[in-house]
Amino acid sequence: MHWLQLQFIGPLAVAIALMWAGLWCWSLRSAGRSRRRDPLVTSPWQKLCQVHGVSNVDVIRLNGLCRATGVADPLLLFVDPRLLEQAAKGDHEPGEYARLGQQLFAELFRADAQG
Repeated sequence: MHWLQLQFIGPLAVAIALMWAGLWCWSLRSAGRSRRRDPLVTSPWQKLCQVHGVSNVDVIRLNGLCRATGVADPLLLFVDPRLLEQAAKGDHEPGEYARLGQQLFAELFRADAQG
């Protein structure tokens, strides 16, 4: 009888362990997929852009400004108006950066940086 119990319990334990591992992997994958699809899960960057009404075109423009100027964190664009003031004085789309500066900072954005 002891031998029959080992023949049954061994494979049963292996099957339970494999099923547990499979379910664990499946739960990790499905949780990752649901997070990517959930519109409520957004980054601080996405939230700030949404709150300030920044269009998709302007998001691309701001990301490009970060790459061009070496700004490591694009969130700094929402904190320091000088970054957009410098871009508004530059050669590439100064009017667009001046508009964005007014949109994000209103009276904190220096009007003389627009020209």
